[in-house]
Amino acid sequence: MVPEDQGAQSADRQPASSVMQLDRQVVLEWSKVLVVPVTVAIIGLIGTRWLDERQSIETNARLYAELMSKREEADSALRKEMFNLIIRTFLESSKDDPKRRVLALELLAHNFHESLDLSPLFKQVYKDIDEADFSRTEKDELLIRLIKLTKEVLDKQVVALAASSGVAGVLRGNFAFTELEARPQGIEAIPLTTAGEPNQKFGVLVLKHDPVRKEVQVRLEVKKDDRVVVARVYQVGVFDFPMLDNTRLPDGQRVSVVVTDFFEDGAEIALVYFPASRASLKEKPYYDEVLREMLYSRTLAAQTK
Repeated sequence: MVPEDQGAQSADRQPASSVMQLDRQVVLEWSKVLVVPVTVAIIGLIGTRWLDERQSIETNARLYAELMSKREEADSALRKEMFNLIIRTFLESSKDDPKRRVLALELLAHNFHESLDLSPLFKQVYKDIDEADFSRTEKDELLIRLIKLTKEVLDKQVVALAASSGVAGVLRGNFAFTELEARPQGIEAIPLTTAGEPNQKFGVLVLKHDPVRKEVQVRLEVKKDDRVVVARVYQVGVFDFPMLDNTRLPDGQRVSVVVTDFFEDGAEIALVYFPASRASLKEKPYYDEVLREMLYSRTLAAQTK
């Protein structure tokens, strides 16, 4: 027989367990009822926040693009007005007023040297200074300003082009005029040197020099796969700049020879090689170069997959 105390305890446990089961069922029912709307509310909040952030990013990007566009338009308008004013001042000034021309050329060179071929203007101003009815001291002061401006523009372009990509660079050389006069066949100021690509070589042979015009006659030779692709003889001086005065090479490349310094007893030259994309805006690529570059890029992309 079961004692009366134990029977009473088991009778108390049964209602308690029934209440607990009922509570669990109630909780489960309420959970089923609440889970869906709570989940929807949470997803809605997250989705709304994500959309707000996305819209904010797009709005900021659109605003930034509009500001940059307006800035470019304002800058272009300012540069246009500046260019018209400077070139008008230069053209309207007399050759008997080289001081004004030097000032106008300084403004042009500092603001438009990458897009405008200033070489003819430099040569004309150099001639005007030499023919001006000035004292030797005044002429020397203007010539120093002109040569200093030339070197500044030249150094900017050479540095920018040489550092433009992994296949760009610069080779330098120098020579003495006495040595050049003793060798009518010319001096290898820059011997054939591998540069840019493993199968590509550059070389510069100096043939003559003109101390009055500060120019030298050079023979540029470029070889690729032991085959001569460029053999060009031409004049180059201190007033020639590489971004506009350059030679086209295969595979969308450019090369330029410049005179970086001209002394009484010698000169220094530099050979700059760079991609065509870094040339001046007036140097438009040929269609076959564009197509060749596109095919080459596609081939590289296929090989990397």
